[in-house]
Amino acid sequence: MRPADVLAIDVGGSHVKLLVSADGVEPRRFLSGPDLSPRALVDHVAAATDDWSYETVSIGVPAPVHAGRIVSQPASGRGLI
Repeated sequence: MRPADVLAIDVGGSHVKLLVSADGVEPRRFLSGPDLSPRALVDHVAAATDDWSYETVSIGVPAPVHAGRIVSQPASGRGLI
């Protein structure tokens, strides 16, 4: 059984970086910043990865997380909670 392909999303202060674990796929990124809303994040990720195949998603955010929820806004922006 082959391992599942994972979409890794790294939400940074100036860019969101995307990488999928499938062989030969180049990473992608788009601008983030303090005005990036959760809805816009989802829309941008969907558009940037519409030709990728993956079964699992891992996301990193620059903020404290407790029990699966962001508990305070990151120092670099707002809008994640």
